Amino acid sequence: MPERMDIAAKQAIALSVVIPCYNERDGVAELHRRVTAVCEAQAGSSYEIVLVIDGATDGTREAIFDLARKDTHIVAIDLS
Repeated sequence: MPERMDIAAKQAIALSVVIPCYNERDGVAELHRRVTAVCEAQAGSSYEIVLVIDGATDGTREAIFDLARKDTHIVAIDLS
């Protein structure tokens, strides 16, 4: 499992994208692919994608936390 960026690296983030997610299990992987491509084109490796789980009931939470374990640029926030 990749390690999270340390605090010093977090302070150097050039781009943060925040996306609310509600019952989007089937689209999370494609969303990740597309947003990652744009972020890398705009900010290199200095970005974070904050996925906010807002009461999803279809497995979105699990899909997002799985992505966050694999990609250190993903920050998962569960409001459920």
